Amino acid sequence: EQTPIHVRFALSERIFSGDFGGVENIADRAQIRIKLADGSLYPEIGKIETIDNKINARTNTIQLWASFSNKDGKLIPGGLATVLLAKKNPGNICAIPLESAVTDDNGIYVYILDSRNVAEKRRVKLGNTAKTYQEVLSGVKPGERIVRLGTHKVIPGKPVSVK
Repeated sequence: EQTPIHVRFALSERIFSGDFGGVENIADRAQIRIKLADGSLYPEIGKIETIDNKINARTNTIQLWASFSNKDGKLIPGGLATVLLAKKNPGNICAIPLESAVTDDNGIYVYILDSRNVAEKRRVKLGNTAKTYQEVLSGVKPGERIVRLGTHKVIPGKPVSVK
């Protein structure tokens, strides 16, 4: 039984830098799990310990090492496992239905409704998509009401019919 145990895996440079923010951020942003050879999910979440100092030019990947306490001894040195890497859940996020976002020559916007149901055109910056929702990085605050359907009929500064 080896405790802790280290798991080595490769990650593409694009995902390493783009999705996880490179060396400075990956340890804070990544959640690492292991799928064992029998198909079961190992219950412990790993921790990134070491990152190689160079990209492999042939594969365009970087090597990382994650550690697991392995108190139950299920992880065996030299064994094969599948590394499951995901972004940590940042907590509550602001998201809108996909059909609410409108695109024009200047970017993306939504219509925000005030207490009198008057529409305001507001530019937004969008993040990841999950099923039928789009993460809003800026431009809309949680709790604000937006126009979901009929955006093509909205005139900024005019009241809209809410159903």
